[in-house]
Amino acid sequence: DWLAGVEVVAMDAQPVDLRHYDALLAPVPPQCHSVATVLHALLEQVALTSADESGESRDQRQLWRDNRALLSPMDAALSSLSTGVSPPPPIPPPAGFPAAGFICSS
Repeated sequence: DWLAGVEVVAMDAQPVDLRHYDALLAPVPPQCHSVATVLHALLEQVALTSADESGESRDQRQLWRDNRALLSPMDAALSSLSTGVSPPPPIPPPAGFPAAGFICSS
């Protein structure tokens, strides 16, 4: 029997933080999801979670994403105004946060 000698250990349920995983897959169209893409997002989440046990950098990244989401509609509305003033440069993502932009062939 292949289960001979296996000890089953009961563990309490723990909260799971999937924000980084979700943020990595969000800009990828569903038809572009592949095993490699999902595995990459999963491994990035595991690496981030194990490297940042306090959650401080995750909170900073989430704040950055939330701020960009809040400012996006205003950026779009203001972009139609022609004032002759060039727009400010884009805000770079925090270190370790991937730039968006996926191209896949269907």
